[in-house]
Amino acid sequence: MKHIKLFESFDDDSNVDLSIELENKLRTLSDDSEMTVDGFLEEFEVPKEARSDFAWAAILKNAKKYQDLSDDEFFELYKEYKGE
Repeated sequence: MKHIKLFESFDDDSNVDLSIELENKLRTLSDDSEMTVDGFLEEFEVPKEARSDFAWAAILKNAKKYQDLSDDEFFELYKEYKGE
């Protein structure tokens, strides 16, 4: 899968698509979860100095393409992305 490099200091070899990871996180969170933007980005080791509102907006915009998929469709796509 292709992804946009949003953070200059983000590890290029990681092949992490933060948009699909965000959608996965949102679909699998418990109802009482208190996920934060910073917590999400820290989980993927995005350095604080590399974070911006623009980058977060791009992640959210790209994640929209997954919102209308059923859980089965999304998780099949997510498995493919993870190489499973």
